[in-house]
Amino acid sequence: MADPPQDFSTLSPEQATAKLNEMSAALRAPEASATPKTPEEAKARMNDLVENAEWRGKFFAGDVASRSEFDVLTKLVAEADTRSEKVINGTAAPQIFELTTRDQPLSTRDLMTAASGLEEVGITRDSSLFRSAIEGGGVSEKEYKSMLIARDRLISNAGWSKALLAGNKSAAADLAIVNIKPPTKPKNQRKRQNEHAG
Repeated sequence: MADPPQDFSTLSPEQATAKLNEMSAALRAPEASATPKTPEEAKARMNDLVENAEWRGKFFAGDVASRSEFDVLTKLVAEADTRSEKVINGTAAPQIFELTTRDQPLSTRDLMTAASGLEEVGITRDSSLFRSAIEGGGVSEKEYKSMLIARDRLISNAGWSKALLAGNKSAAADLAIVNIKPPTKPKNQRKRQNEHAG
């Protein structure tokens, strides 16, 4: 059973922002798999191996299996789509033609526009939230519900709404944070929507 969502009503705006940044950082840290299939899993596995003194010892001693695993992981990490990384680093350039897919639905130009919008409201490129927004990725149902609750609480706060309408950058950043949504709703949420639609 899922934990109940975080009650953001008990938090100050600064605490809520810190909590949202913490949740965002957690999204970027996939669990390491012993048999990674994606670049993200390969990065996580490589990080785990580098921290493992026994594995490092074998690797530097020339162990064939350790070296082979390292080579496979390195190759898998290198295959990652660097579009979002270039946007995050500020080195991206719009492309005349660019392939978009279900997994990578946004063009470089779209990502660059999103990056500019985030910077305009004060979310910096070096923050985990910026990275989460540009790279995308799913969230748990608990995190999704927490974001909805946080957004509703902000919008119902008259002082915050007044600050937002007055052009307050902090309020605009809060709104951007709670509107960073997963590319799709959590599986349980989609299933319930489909049941209600049918």
